[in-house]
Amino acid sequence: MEIEKIVNFESTTLVLLAAASLILLAAVKNITNKAPKPPGPLPWPVFGNAPSLGANPHLAFQKMSQRYGPIFQIKLGGVKAVVLSDYSVIREALCKQKDVFHGRPAFSSYEAVSAGQSVVFSDVRNHRMDWRKDKSTIIRHLHLFATSVKSRDHLNSLVTKHTMAMARELEANLDARKSREDVIRRNMANTVCNICLGKSFGQENQEFQELLSMNGEFGEILECAPLVDSMPWLTRLPFLKYKKAMADYYRINTMLDDWTKKRYKFSYIFIEALQDFDASRVTNIVHSLAADHLNNNVCDDKHNMLSESELANVTALTEDIFGAGQHTVSMSLAWMLTYMQAFPAATQNMRAEIQGVVGERLPTLSDRKDLPTVESFVHEVFRHATITPCTIPHCALQDTVLCGYFIPKGMMIMVDQYSANHDSKVWKNPDAFEPERFIITDDQSHKKINKLMVEKYLAFSIGPRKCPGAELAKSWLILTLAILMQTCWIEPENGVPNIKAKYGLVMQPQSLSFNLKIKDNFKQTTSTN
Repeated sequence: MEIEKIVNFESTTLVLLAAASLILLAAVKNITNKAPKPPGPLPWPVFGNAPSLGANPHLAFQKMSQRYGPIFQIKLGGVKAVVLSDYSVIREALCKQKDVFHGRPAFSSYEAVSAGQSVVFSDVRNHRMDWRKDKSTIIRHLHLFATSVKSRDHLNSLVTKHTMAMARELEANLDARKSREDVIRRNMANTVCNICLGKSFGQENQEFQELLSMNGEFGEILECAPLVDSMPWLTRLPFLKYKKAMADYYRINTMLDDWTKKRYKFSYIFIEALQDFDASRVTNIVHSLAADHLNNNVCDDKHNMLSESELANVTALTEDIFGAGQHTVSMSLAWMLTYMQAFPAATQNMRAEIQGVVGERLPTLSDRKDLPTVESFVHEVFRHATITPCTIPHCALQDTVLCGYFIPKGMMIMVDQYSANHDSKVWKNPDAFEPERFIITDDQSHKKINKLMVEKYLAFSIGPRKCPGAELAKSWLILTLAILMQTCWIEPENGVPNIKAKYGLVMQPQSLSFNLKIKDNFKQTTSTN
């Protein structure tokens, strides 16, 4: 009898718990269904709100957010999208509800990147069940490369070498056809090649020129892809550029994939990865990734090559690192050189700090902690220019409520970093360029970086989709800028430059013109590195 009572009691308890769960689920669903949809402008037939965005969508988004609030809905062709334009809302979505908003839209163009293996563009619905694991792999190897003492010294040497080569080329200006932007892009790309592949290329090297050409074309047409994914009929209009642009998009993706695989197949890495790999001294990312794969596959033959699937995986990871690094970092440096000329007082403050800390030697990565004025300048350029105004779109993986608004499963989410970085609720005088906003003074009157403020600006996104190379990029740019300021005089070529942008997924300065002259006491240094 006692047993029967216990059984009956437990059965009753289970029934009550099940009923309570159903009531709770029903209540949650009812709340979700009652939540209003985000407001937004009335879309045009066929085109949606695309015509309203104009040549500068980031400014159009800013105006919309001022009218409709930090969460609003638009339509691009036949695709609905919710735009997030406020830091707290973006953080709520990408961090607190990260499991809901880490998806990517199911765009066919994203499948073409790295043969569908890209960590950046794919998610669980794009056959990338392990994208988080692969991203962790990228972060681990980048961290190993950038933070270990021996590897950090190697990175310091690479950045110094290529920065000085860039300075010599900018000063010589032997070929008027080579714009300053081209010089910056080529030398920064060579640094990325060294970081990724352990190899740099001569300026006239054919395979390097192929890579630069492919990356240049890819950057120009990448912004067309989401538009065509939203309005595929654009490719059927013969008088528009989209048909050719998308054909080039798929062609270049295939070429980039083949180029990277070729570098692997003929690299010494596959032969010597197991014997040479030393976790305390990583000289390039490919070496680290390949050795990691081979070490995880115990075999008798140490000369074993990677399997095709492993090759595809390592290739995709490398392409993500290279693709994200080369174009964005190049444009970041171009913006910093532009802001240096537009704000000479800030430039003079940086020069004084560098001189006081390093004297007559070259700056190094270990000097970063003692150069808060230089670092704050870099942070403020990232905030003020917002070089990446919108991140790669996200997608809601399930129905949810975000800050009181109903967001259905499958909704495309656009993260408006520009509006968040110019929000007067977060930033005092948001349209003013004020690097000192990132500096605090401690009890001993020492200047330090205000880390709380650094966390509030958006340059590399946040949450699971944050750029894995963000910290490496910041360290690299701070050192590059410090070396250029220590070794060179950089002056405006035609008066004070403007800081207006040419819109793109990565913003570019409308004009980049300056005169660079290497200081006499560093001419010998730059010629021997």
